[in-house]
Amino acid sequence: MSLDAGTARRSRVLIFSSRSWGELGNRLSAKRLQSALDQSGLFDEIEHESFEDFCPYFAEIGQRIRGLSQSADSPQTRRAQYDALIAEVHSSVESGKLSSDELGFGKVRDRISAGAPDVVIGTKGLISRLVCDALGPARVRGPQVVNYVTNDGLLTLPVHVSAAPDLQIVQTEAGARRLLAALPELDPDRVSVMGPMISAPSFGMQVPLNLGLFINRGGDEYWPLIERLADAGRGLELQIICSGNDRLLDLIVRFARSRGLAWRIDGALPVDEYLSRLDDLAQLERRAFICKSAPSTVFEALARGIPVLAMDSGLPMETWVGELVADTGLGGFFRDMPALVTATERLVNGDDTLVTTAKAEVPGFIRDVLGAFRTGPRVSRLISQMPFKPLQEIAQP
Repeated sequence: MSLDAGTARRSRVLIFSSRSWGELGNRLSAKRLQSALDQSGLFDEIEHESFEDFCPYFAEIGQRIRGLSQSADSPQTRRAQYDALIAEVHSSVESGKLSSDELGFGKVRDRISAGAPDVVIGTKGLISRLVCDALGPARVRGPQVVNYVTNDGLLTLPVHVSAAPDLQIVQTEAGARRLLAALPELDPDRVSVMGPMISAPSFGMQVPLNLGLFINRGGDEYWPLIERLADAGRGLELQIICSGNDRLLDLIVRFARSRGLAWRIDGALPVDEYLSRLDDLAQLERRAFICKSAPSTVFEALARGIPVLAMDSGLPMETWVGELVADTGLGGFFRDMPALVTATERLVNGDDTLVTTAKAEVPGFIRDVLGAFRTGPRVSRLISQMPFKPLQEIAQP
């Protein structure tokens, strides 16, 4: 299928990607796609969701994939376990034994009804197929469904191969041949070879600022920042984690919904999920992280090369961290919210002086000062050299 001047323009797009199947790679591919569509100027709105939030079964399998990836003792074991799991998933989906609730069909339909997209894109073959199944007969008058193949190797797995989507976008001619061989009934005009998308900035337009905001037991002092960020429009991709303040979290969620903002908003996250979010943020070109000046929070971000805008928490044991950030050029330290709001607005408006300087200084800081990747071994050696006392000695008065 060729895309030319005669192709109908679509105004609203919804992208479903995965945050656990393929981890960072799939989410990054979706982000690149979203950025490219946005910068093309052909669409009025492009929204992005994680399919795990709608399909419980998909989320469960994603966790199992993550678990086996971490626990397997060899590549061979990992491959065998993965093949067995994917075969199980394919059998479960094809057999029809999974309920519509397990597959999230109702939630998917509700999300599509709420956003009224003209096009729904899945970045996994299974996602695209399940979207089609969820829509059912409504597809006759509903959105077009696109399978956006982020890795042609997935086409070797039957679970990701389906003729249901209206359009299949693959990376290579070999991928197209593989897909058509697996699906003889598929019209070749519904398969398009577009090549891998390496980076959206090739359009030569300004890349949105990717900003993480961690409100850890923070109070209402963050509200002016939330209000100002709402005016940033497409110049900002925002993730908010609001931990320890359910009232503020609810306020932010309702405010974003009322303004139609596609922010990613979460409450307290498990540590692994929180660190995964930082890993995602670290892969993006224009990035920064706003948090209170707590050492663990700040250093985890810096260790990943993310410039930090640290807010003074008012706690004496944390002030030194913010001062260190400012003194070493790793970001900024702000004693009050107006100053933080002003600095953030400069970033959103394209003044990257603060983050550019920080990105240049962070690697040396990690290596020479923080020593983040050597600390564990050093502490381990130190403790191992302590003169341990026998238990009976400690027990005596």
